[in-house]
Amino acid sequence: MYIFDFQVVNNDTFEGNYTFTIVKNSLPLDLTGATIKADFRISTNHDPAFTMTTESTPQTVEITDPTAGKFKFSKQIISAKPCNYQYDVQITLSTGEIFTYLKGTLTVLQDITQ
Repeated sequence: MYIFDFQVVNNDTFEGNYTFTIVKNSLPLDLTGATIKADFRISTNHDPAFTMTTESTPQTVEITDPTAGKFKFSKQIISAKPCNYQYDVQITLSTGEIFTYLKGTLTVLQDITQ
């Protein structure tokens, strides 16, 4: 399991500069035909504050190189209340297998200048 914590400023453009590579048994996991979803919650027993996924329009998660196991969060505006959100990334492969390889905290900071 990978742990990745990051910060964004409320109502600013998140650049999506982080590319992740999923490895299983020392080899890149083939993400061809996979769907990826991440729920962001204040805590595990709360409803998601927002979700990022390969299935949204526009995509908020992009598989950038499926055979190399690479994906990233897309460039987007994060409009969420300032808070520390827990998240994990669930990958559903084309075979129907479901795995969670990445989790962490997203800190949304208050925008001062408006």
